[in-house]
Amino acid sequence: MTAKNNVTLEKFTVAQITTAVSTIAGAIKKKLGHDVTSEKVEGRGRVYNIRTEG
Repeated sequence: MTAKNNVTLEKFTVAQITTAVSTIAGAIKKKLGHDVTSEKVEGRGRVYNIRTEG
């Protein structure tokens, strides 16, 4: 799965971002069985990735 458009969450509060990411990650894990990982990338902020097997 590759994103063609990037979305930034700069205008949201930390609590809103945490809630959104947790909800999305939980749904992806539960429905699809994929893990969502994140890393802090200099110049971009936090980047989230969906990890799939195979």
